Amino acid sequence: MILNGPKDFFRLILSYLEQAEADLRNWDRIRETQKLDRTNYDQVRATYAAHVRDARKLVKSQRTAADRALPGAETELKQRLRAQRKLVEAVAAGGIEPRKANDQNRALNAAIAEWSERVDDLKAIVGAETTEALGGPIEFPLEDYPKQIDLGRETKLPRQPLSAMERNIVAALAMLALVLGTVFGIALLRSTVSADLSISDRMIDKGHLLVECRSTGNRAIELYVPWPNGQRRAPAGASAPRRSYGLMLFVQQADDARPRLLESAEGVWRYRGSALVEGTPVEVSPDTSALIYLDLERLAEQGVVPERVAIELSHHGGGEVVRKEIELPH
Repeated sequence: MILNGPKDFFRLILSYLEQAEADLRNWDRIRETQKLDRTNYDQVRATYAAHVRDARKLVKSQRTAADRALPGAETELKQRLRAQRKLVEAVAAGGIEPRKANDQNRALNAAIAEWSERVDDLKAIVGAETTEALGGPIEFPLEDYPKQIDLGRETKLPRQPLSAMERNIVAALAMLALVLGTVFGIALLRSTVSADLSISDRMIDKGHLLVECRSTGNRAIELYVPWPNGQRRAPAGASAPRRSYGLMLFVQQADDARPRLLESAEGVWRYRGSALVEGTPVEVSPDTSALIYLDLERLAEQGVVPERVAIELSHHGGGEVVRKEIELPH
């Protein structure tokens, strides 16, 4: 099993803990409802309890390591952002060729992207209490988790920070810009990807909720409506996962205590007059909005009549979550 970085590795470990705790609870429940040989019951329970102890130790050690690494990673990111700001100030002073300014900025952007992703991963590890926060559980039989975790240690591909030589190169490029300076494409020097979400009931009389997703950065985003398979990540082979955002729909019907994720509902999302196909993104240009319609009548045809709807926008990997809720009239 190949894991895409430390966050996926932690997700595997957290999945192990959740499965071990669930199996232990189930076994205790069986003991309460059925007559079992005490010796056999104790032996099986001891096995489940050992898995729980091992999993908790792994979760604690990974979370502690991430917590210790986070301040340093945030400092490294701030230093790169500060260097880029200085570069912007320098190019405004005049004197450097456009090609050189672009080369220097590309190096800074690569470093910023690397450290931003590392900070996001560390924050996710520190803050995630359940696998749901990381995209859902990675499922194996309980006894297979230790082996998969060992394989994960060998094969995972953690994102490594820049080497000392690479950091020196970046710093040198920034200093060069300070010395030479120019006015060139300041607006192009910083590449940002971000998005925001709003929902409105102004189309409710026509059986629709209006969902507006706006690209608030200076690069286009790829918007999945909804995220494929209920997972907060672009599908394998996606052309621009780091620019990918997606929506998830939660519905609360009369008997529900709270909104629940609705993973499969065909034809309920519409864009420019057509139903959206899961797994096919909508491109949203910088500083523009995509107007998406949630077809409530289509939902009702599939037996879903919510009293409340929650819509969640998140970045690839589960970061930058924006959640909006709205009560529906009866």
